Amino acid sequence: LMSEEAPEVFDVTFETTTGDFTIRAVKSWAPPFVQRFWVLSRLRYMEGARFYRVDRVNASTSWVVQFGYRGEPAVDQCWDRLQTSNSTWSVHLPGNVRGTVAFSMDAVNATGTNPNCTADDYCASGFSTNIFINYADNT
Repeated sequence: LMSEEAPEVFDVTFETTTGDFTIRAVKSWAPPFVQRFWVLSRLRYMEGARFYRVDRVNASTSWVVQFGYRGEPAVDQCWDRLQTSNSTWSVHLPGNVRGTVAFSMDAVNATGTNPNCTADDYCASGFSTNIFINYADNT
């Protein structure tokens, strides 16, 4: 299962107490991210995951909502230790725009060794199981 190749496009539906939503994964937009999402979805890892973060631009405008921890600390910590690297893939179109999703990533000091770092002092490096849904442009 871990080595099973993700299809070019697939949908994963999430059932919540306030209604269902579907994430469509498009491999050409971000192959390493889609591969990780494929494996997590096939393992049913997100079942029972809670929304735990809602960031807002202001009181009436959401920016992102985040979920992805299973709620089993030993399992969650294992996946956090086995993050997937982003050193071989940068953000491509459509980017982190409204309606898209992305994995949350660790932040490290930029060292100049990752060609996909876009800031002088910050570099996103490795993504976990946490997914955020963009409610606004987050590029």
